[in-house]
Amino acid sequence: MVDTLKHSSDVKISDKVKVTVNLTEDDVSALKELAGKKGTTVTSVLRQAIALQKFVDDAEERGGKVLVEDHDKSLRQIVFR
Repeated sequence: MVDTLKHSSDVKISDKVKVTVNLTEDDVSALKELAGKKGTTVTSVLRQAIALQKFVDDAEERGGKVLVEDHDKSLRQIVFR
């Protein structure tokens, strides 16, 4: 079964709130790198990260696990702390 993550990209601009966060230079570099790879914005990468974290939290609250399938088809469990 494949679940599709939903994020707030379809939210109207008037529904958005501007926030300020404190990140390390490494965090900002990683955000910019991800945005560049995906051809999107840092804001979009942050929204996707929030959606992913919410998805993971909801799955774990229901007793689920997060698994990643490697190129050799082996599965690894991802544990977020």
